Amino acid sequence: MSYTEQFYEAFPYYLSIGMPSHEFWDGDPWLVWGYRKAHGLKNEQRNYEMWLQGLYIHESVSVAIENAFGRKKGQQPVRYMDKPIRITPLTEKEKADKAEMARQKLIAELTAWEKRFNKGKSTEGGEQSGGHN
Repeated sequence: MSYTEQFYEAFPYYLSIGMPSHEFWDGDPWLVWGYRKAHGLKNEQRNYEMWLQGLYIHESVSVAIENAFGRKKGQQPVRYMDKPIRITPLTEKEKADKAEMARQKLIAELTAWEKRFNKGKSTEGGEQSGGHN
């Protein structure tokens, strides 16, 4: 196949991905690479968006089925997600806020554990002291 035939063979593909004909025939040859790479990136993005949409559909159907058939009498219904699934990275402030919330939660849990431990210890200690006197 001659170069001319190869160009005519590839031409419809590049038109289909949005490359204007004047850029294909008269533009910088690197534009062809750029359009092909951009098309691949768009396809990856679209694939991710469709996957994410499927995840939302799966979640909603799962919640509906669980509420219709899996819930015991008197049990609270399962709720759909309160907010969208995050697809962007956290900002530095959000990371710091999240770390602080985790720290505060850990402090509260350890404080509650300490109170339970000390309460049990003082109960045992009081009984032992009373028994030895």
